[in-house]
Amino acid sequence: MIQLNVVFITEFTKLILPGMVERKSGRILFLGSMVAYAPCALNAVYSASKAYVLFFSRAIRTELKGTGVSVTVLCPGATETNFAKRSGLVGTQAFSKHVMSAEMVADAGYESMMKGRIKHTPGLYNKLLAFSSRILPASFVDGYTMRIFSKK
Repeated sequence: MIQLNVVFITEFTKLILPGMVERKSGRILFLGSMVAYAPCALNAVYSASKAYVLFFSRAIRTELKGTGVSVTVLCPGATETNFAKRSGLVGTQAFSKHVMSAEMVADAGYESMMKGRIKHTPGLYNKLLAFSSRILPASFVDGYTMRIFSKK
């Protein structure tokens, strides 16, 4: 997970950016996650690696200002894929409500990238969670993430 979400995107970005900057044109879409907004008990490495994706994307975008290259990070919540099954999250509150289709998430990401947005969190529920993670006490957010990622 760290190799994919930290090492790979860093090295890949280092490889593709020079050509984009030279052409003064390019778009990069990184796949973050809702869990990038708050540390998640029972998913500590995943949430930390997705936080890296979010902050790396924002930093690179700032560095590229005026070059013609845009960077967008997509931070979806629960999505209908095999992720929940593979990560043992089937039956958790996180994957029982407000689950979006993969097609909806992909369309939202593509549209956001084409509009040059910095980041996009699709779905009203996900937007509310992302916002609340910034204004609520850390102890509340940490307890909430523990509850929604625990088996019922």
